[in-house]
Amino acid sequence: MQNFLHLIAGIPAEIAVFILATMPVGELRAAIPVGLITYHLPVWEVFVWAQLGNVVPVFVIYALCDWWVRLMERRRGWLHRLTDKVLSHTHSKMHGHFSKWGLIAVMLFVAVPLPGMGAWTGTLGAYLLHIPLKKALPFIILGNLIAGVIVTVVTTSGVAAFNATR
Repeated sequence: MQNFLHLIAGIPAEIAVFILATMPVGELRAAIPVGLITYHLPVWEVFVWAQLGNVVPVFVIYALCDWWVRLMERRRGWLHRLTDKVLSHTHSKMHGHFSKWGLIAVMLFVAVPLPGMGAWTGTLGAYLLHIPLKKALPFIILGNLIAGVIVTVVTTSGVAAFNATR
């Protein structure tokens, strides 16, 4: 995280939050605390920039999935094995829940503010389950909003508790 913050040191805080929210694994789960604690931006501003940054990759991921999967089917080696492992893992995590809960499962999956879940994995899961982006997008966005509220409340509560002990 320190290396990333060093790389983006010269750009405006809002853009740094946006960029951090586009990154896999951390997504808005990392961007919101950084925006609030490191940059001291207002809560509403951090929330908006993190949401925008987290939704941009959804379109890119979904658009590139077909191309990437076809490319990896023709190749062998570590990248093929890694792709196969990620796709299999994501499919197995989401398939059972989706068959039971439908698109609500995608929303809940994205809403859980833990690494390895979120918009990136939710979008990949929607692709693997053959859910058109037009149908999945509202549920991915709603899940993102829920995750954003949870992360914001936990972060602001933690900061308030820490400041109260000073």
